[in-house]
Amino acid sequence: YETKNENEVLWEAHKVFIDVQLVIKGNEIIGYSHEDNLNVCKEYEEGNDVLRFEADGAGSSLYMNKGMYSVFYPMEGHKPGCLFKESSFVKKAVIKIKAK
Repeated sequence: YETKNENEVLWEAHKVFIDVQLVIKGNEIIGYSHEDNLNVCKEYEEGNDVLRFEADGAGSSLYMNKGMYSVFYPMEGHKPGCLFKESSFVKKAVIKIKAK
């Protein structure tokens, strides 16, 4: 996928699975925030185990390059796919590990 401006990307969190995200190609910024700082904007999708949020600037930024990985536990808000300086094509592997 192509990275986008931060304001074009929604936050997400999962209730059941841990996300391990490994960047294979490209670079991106992944936002990170505790769920308490986020406002739910879409109903929980049980089949996809995803809850979507909006936020008002809360959180931290993870600068991800090829070979780097991140781990997000249930209900840790994250916002993958944000551009760093300019748009980049990102290819990554996402491994889901059942936490419960």
